[in-house]
Amino acid sequence: PAAGSAPQSGSAGVDKLYVDGYAQFNSGKYQAAQQEFGEFLARAPESDLADDAQYWIGECFFSQKDYRRAILEFRKVIDQYPFGNRVPHAFLKVGLCYLALGDRERASESLETVVQAFPRSEVATVAKATLDEIKKTSQR
Repeated sequence: PAAGSAPQSGSAGVDKLYVDGYAQFNSGKYQAAQQEFGEFLARAPESDLADDAQYWIGECFFSQKDYRRAILEFRKVIDQYPFGNRVPHAFLKVGLCYLALGDRERASESLETVVQAFPRSEVATVAKATLDEIKKTSQR
């Protein structure tokens, strides 16, 4: 979910790290993207894009099916940027990671958080559909 945001402010060199990281991610170069986003965070931890960069680090691990590490990275979005625009997406991805790991209970908890805390978001629609699917497969 969610497309990248164009940098709004800050030094051009730091913004370039974010843009380059996003380009690397879209090219499937997840390790390079992770490094770019990590460097961005190291140099601009207070940036409006910091939560986005942290989120994309989680996406890098998710895309490589390293779900345990992805959970840790998505949790950083939730814990370090509680008011950031990526929080609903991070909760959704945590749920999808747990689902991929076969932990339906934890998956459901995270997805339920999205539905309860962000009921009008696009992400809540995906979370509801995923919860419905979990319930269907649990009843089989």
